[in-house]
Amino acid sequence: MHDILMPTFGLPTQTALMLYACVFLLAISFFVKCT
Repeated sequence: MHDILMPTFGLPTQTALMLYACVFLLAISFFVKCT
């Protein structure tokens, strides 16, 4: 799972941050639904 947090494929910083933010929000919503 730690690989997700690493910069990958030389993505632009903004794009990478947006992608990580989306994954983070999805993880939170999934966690909330399961609890």
